[in-house]
Amino acid sequence: MRLPIYALALTLVAGVPHGTFDERPEIQAAHQVRVVYEHSTLQGICTLVDVEPHPGGFSLSFITSARLFKSDRGEPFMPATEVRVIMEDGVELSVPREYRYLPIGGFSDIAVLRADVAANALVPASMGFSPPPPGRAIDIVAFDRDGLRRIQTQHVRFTSTRFMVGDRDLSTFADCLGAPVIDGDEVVGVVSDCEPGRSALVTPLSVAFSFLSRHIPGLTGRPTSR
Repeated sequence: MRLPIYALALTLVAGVPHGTFDERPEIQAAHQVRVVYEHSTLQGICTLVDVEPHPGGFSLSFITSARLFKSDRGEPFMPATEVRVIMEDGVELSVPREYRYLPIGGFSDIAVLRADVAANALVPASMGFSPPPPGRAIDIVAFDRDGLRRIQTQHVRFTSTRFMVGDRDLSTFADCLGAPVIDGDEVVGVVSDCEPGRSALVTPLSVAFSFLSRHIPGLTGRPTSR
């Protein structure tokens, strides 16, 4: 199979709601993902967190919400017919079935997707494994209805070992499931529930550290804030 050639500079396609631009890697690492089933299609957000070279090119690892692939009770859907990560220039990276990693059960809501490319110039986001305390300002990155990347700043209202809760909904975004949650310069969680009118529910990366270590090649041995 011929690998797609994907090499681009990190250019900004959208700013924060008040119009300023943000070129932080953890912001630019957010991409749209499309999950196609036989009778439906789900849209969400995934975040590039690792780039590993191999003899044929590079492996890109993304994290997203497992709720694109299973119910909130942990019951898996029928396998998706295709999963595609949509890059900023319109290139779509196909994620083969064997490169879709889902946690067992419903304790964790983070999935790992991997795609191979022949060339790469992207910078992955840094991951942090210390959930921010209540009151801390966090940034959530997703896309608006025009397909532009946007940032919404919230404050953590509640934190536990299994989830965090923001202080408002994400109704300004077109799709927000799997959106990265950023504390400082690290991605510390993914959005696992973003129903309109309800505060954002976030799964912290800390709850999935062992799972992520098994499926993200570059995570083992990498310094973290865990």
